[in-house]
Amino acid sequence: MDQNTQALKSKLDTLLTESGDMDELKELLRTRLIESGWREEVRLACNKVIKENGLDNCTVDSVVREVTPIGREKISAAVKKELLQRINTAVKKHLE
Repeated sequence: MDQNTQALKSKLDTLLTESGDMDELKELLRTRLIESGWREEVRLACNKVIKENGLDNCTVDSVVREVTPIGREKISAAVKKELLQRINTAVKKHLE
């Protein structure tokens, strides 16, 4: 990620956090992920990794490393689209 992208991301994060929109977006995302079954899929993926590697050979970090790409892949396009629209709406609201 280049410096301009990092600066823009930081400004966006600050704007959304200070306005309270970040908490609303996080709650929306959490709700949609549960509704879509994503949370259950990730839980099952974690269990599979632990079963394959053995409990004694797993750490939280190792499970997170293995499951994160799976979790990202399984977020539905509809959830991504809705979240992006809500972010755009929040940003526009503050730019006016």
